[in-house]
Amino acid sequence: MLLLVLIVVTSTTGRAQQQNQGLCAQIKISISQTLTLERVGFLATLQITDNDSTDPITDFAANLTFENPLLTSNSVANDSSSMFFVQPPTLQNVTAVNGTGVIAPGATATVSWFIIPTVNAGGMTPQGILYNIGALLGGSIHGVPIPATTLQVIPSPITVMPDAQLQITYFTPRDTIGID
Repeated sequence: MLLLVLIVVTSTTGRAQQQNQGLCAQIKISISQTLTLERVGFLATLQITDNDSTDPITDFAANLTFENPLLTSNSVANDSSSMFFVQPPTLQNVTAVNGTGVIAPGATATVSWFIIPTVNAGGMTPQGILYNIGALLGGSIHGVPIPATTLQVIPSPITVMPDAQLQITYFTPRDTIGID
């Protein structure tokens, strides 16, 4: 709620000036409104099963990748990660995704990220912008390291629509006429 109180001082002649020296009117403006803007997000879920019944997957790492295919040139992917906020992942049956994670033998690990596009990620056209979201995985199996560049998750396409941007301008007139 926005509360604005203006006190207007005028120099009128006559009886009003004698009775109430300098204070002509008190104006109170109360603007009560509720404005809600929703941000659309995407839930990305990755599942990995360790099919080995005796050895765990160790040193597990998972990093999301973001690409705008329209900006990719000469098979060099355009890194569009700056267009998204990613909340810390929720983990199930895996200890971490930063290169120190462990997935137990025979277990299925689930990693979920909530991805929120920035205000400008949807562009300005009604069609929005298509992005491909994938992941690079790394870890060790039987003590043999697998670099993250070897295991690439096939990207899933998402379309980010333009975000509504509302500007509200309030103004108050400089002079106000009131009852004496």
